[in-house]
Amino acid sequence: MSEKSSGNSFLQTLVKLTPDQVLYLTAIVIFFLKFQLRTRLLGWWDSAQFALALERYNIVEHRPHPPGYPLYILWGKIATYFTHDPNMSFILFGLVLSVIAAVLIKKFMDRLTGDTSVGWIAFALYSFAPLTFFHELKALTYVISAFFSILVAFEALRILNSDEPKAWRIALALGIMGMIRPYESILLLPLAIWVVWRLGMRSFLAASGIYIGLQIVWLIPVALMSGGFKAYFSELASEGGKHQRNIISLMDKPLGKTVKNLKSIYYYLRQSFPGWAFFAIVPVVEKILKPGEKSRNVVFFVLWLMPALILYSINYVNYAAIPIFISPAIAILIALGIKKSIQLFGSFKFKLGNFNAQPRNLLRLIAVIISLHLLVIFFSIDILFTNESNRKYDENAFNYDKLLASDSYSYMFKSSVLNLSEELGGSDKVVVLSDLNYRVLMYYLPAHVVLWTRYLSQKSAGASGVTKIALNRNDEEITLPSIDYDSKKYWVYELKKGEKAAVFTDEMLPAVVDKSHIRPLPGMKGAQAFIIDLENAWGIFFRYGEFGVLTKETAKKMQLDAK
Repeated sequence: MSEKSSGNSFLQTLVKLTPDQVLYLTAIVIFFLKFQLRTRLLGWWDSAQFALALERYNIVEHRPHPPGYPLYILWGKIATYFTHDPNMSFILFGLVLSVIAAVLIKKFMDRLTGDTSVGWIAFALYSFAPLTFFHELKALTYVISAFFSILVAFEALRILNSDEPKAWRIALALGIMGMIRPYESILLLPLAIWVVWRLGMRSFLAASGIYIGLQIVWLIPVALMSGGFKAYFSELASEGGKHQRNIISLMDKPLGKTVKNLKSIYYYLRQSFPGWAFFAIVPVVEKILKPGEKSRNVVFFVLWLMPALILYSINYVNYAAIPIFISPAIAILIALGIKKSIQLFGSFKFKLGNFNAQPRNLLRLIAVIISLHLLVIFFSIDILFTNESNRKYDENAFNYDKLLASDSYSYMFKSSVLNLSEELGGSDKVVVLSDLNYRVLMYYLPAHVVLWTRYLSQKSAGASGVTKIALNRNDEEITLPSIDYDSKKYWVYELKKGEKAAVFTDEMLPAVVDKSHIRPLPGMKGAQAFIIDLENAWGIFFRYGEFGVLTKETAKKMQLDAK
């Protein structure tokens, strides 16, 4: 068979594909394209904690952080057995579910509008939304919440349309979601309760039992593995302290805090759907102008979106978690807005719902919309690459430049860590004088004690002249002395006899008080690392990124306990 005939045969096969087959094939292609762009190493705080949890699961030690993510960690254990790469294992989980979310968005639109073409717009909007796209490529759980968000909404729509109204499906989805993202599962309860209640009391009670039962199934073993219920809930309350601080801040300045949070929502949506978000207003305006038409759909979207938006506006936490969680609903509203805009204001002589009217023109229109969106995504420098406007409201706002820089840095970081491990030998100290990859260092240097000195500065004992530090965050606690040096107070960390230490600071805090006896570690771009191997060293003294070596002679003069 000639190459030409083979090519024709392939094209004929593509033409004969059903709409569902085209959808699934497109999703598979997108999955493999995104998988090739994934980050190759752990480079984020939470990612490292997930990887640490594979070795020893304990919420109190933040392996991982509360509430525990048991199903996510279980998947990581199983997948890592085959991949030998925790980062890849976690990314696989999130990416697969996120691609399935895009498929569900398309099917949701088909059922909602009866139009099999407009769903492709929502599919493309979600699949290539930068905020979602970039979080699919790293080992975090945010995109998983987007999957469950559209899954619950899809099952809710099936119940409303009396299309296989199974209450247990929506309860099962919410219950499983609670094993990974329990907070967002609570945000979906209003929508779930509203639709399941319509099926009668028996269905409602059965669904409630499934949901509550699944929460108990994961909560009991997680608490037991964390030292018991008292220890678990104590740590959960401690982690919730930041939420309480946000609420207190809101009460002090309610208008200012809410406005700031709403601006953050705006900038995240601007990052995720650049140039298209205004289309989401169109269906909202239409419902205001025609309040009696399909009010059920209005209630549906209000219950789907508003709990998350209200929480975000009064208690801004978890950075991109909530914007990614609501991104399926936003993509759907934008697609509906594009459809309504064409119907109401377009010069075209056909309705988008009537696919057979002028199919060629319709396909061209969809191709133009998708192409324009892709152009905006890949050439919107301010939003996607430098992203300064987002960082005004959230220093952790994400963009492609940050993704590439992080992955490149991670390679150099891991290489330097391996060199560092050889330099130190044994179980020596690694002192981190900033937030710089503290948990990542813990993961890649398992034989060493890793200290994070942020806890030193936050737990000062004041006039008593001592400070407490948590080793490895929560494992144990020790007391450190303080000294006066150059009219400033410094804390001192004592080294054992013959022990060496490495000190890491980020590029914003490179001040070295005393450069004597300190050897820089090469290859640490974006950070500074120093090896301290002086035999006469008593310890390290530091404050807020400044550090130096304290010799035994100086320690003796200061009446510190000499070794």
